[in-house]
Amino acid sequence: MHRFLLFGLLILLYTGCKKEFRLATPDSEGLKALASQGDYYGDVLHIYFTENYKATSGKKDIKTLDYDPDYECGYTQEFEGGIVFKKEACIEAGGVNWAIHLPKVSEEELRSWVENIYAAELPDFPGEWTSEMEYGTRGGEAGCYYSLADKGVHWQVIVWCGS
Repeated sequence: MHRFLLFGLLILLYTGCKKEFRLATPDSEGLKALASQGDYYGDVLHIYFTENYKATSGKKDIKTLDYDPDYECGYTQEFEGGIVFKKEACIEAGGVNWAIHLPKVSEEELRSWVENIYAAELPDFPGEWTSEMEYGTRGGEAGCYYSLADKGVHWQVIVWCGS
């Protein structure tokens, strides 16, 4: 009997203490300012994660260009909360691709996050929802495009930027 009470108490403590994941609201102005600086230049998405979540890994699976081995064109990095961030920009004139796994949040919270991150990336190019799960530059012009996929236990966000 005591064993069942102890087990029940442990479950109650675990579920009561477990923090619900929340996406930090993107600071569009701050992200734009950091993105214009040398080390960070242009990578608003990576800046957002490094500024708002503790990295639980260094960059791994690092890819470089054949003609410029010092330039990191692709990598994976993990952050607290189960965030997995992957960047791929190794094809010349192929744009930049990101695949981001985010812990489960409401669809409304995720859609708001996408709109705010987009505003920091491309403040001069209005975005729009082209379907329930796709957001991008209005009119299909060159810019950035987000595709959201509900994977049950997490969200997968695919981002492509290019012309």
